[in-house]
Amino acid sequence: MSQPIKVEKTVTINKPAEELYRFWHNFGNLPRFMKHLKDVKVHNNKRTHWTTSGVLGVSVEWDADIIEDRENELIAWASVEGADPEIEALLTV
Repeated sequence: MSQPIKVEKTVTINKPAEELYRFWHNFGNLPRFMKHLKDVKVHNNKRTHWTTSGVLGVSVEWDADIIEDRENELIAWASVEGADPEIEALLTV
């Protein structure tokens, strides 16, 4: 089993927390600032489908569920059980 890779990045954005939370909660906006992310489709209020550019231009796709959502504070999600790749992500305001 491969070891997990942790990627962490901090960016300061001079906007109100409410505005950032609304922008990030619209998952269709995420490809605008996540470099290799092609698309995020929303299935329902919990599940999303992610498509990203992989090695040699091959797309990688997976489903993820929101695991924590605190309005105007943070959104966290993780790939569904059995998904490849296994991903957990957190956006904080």
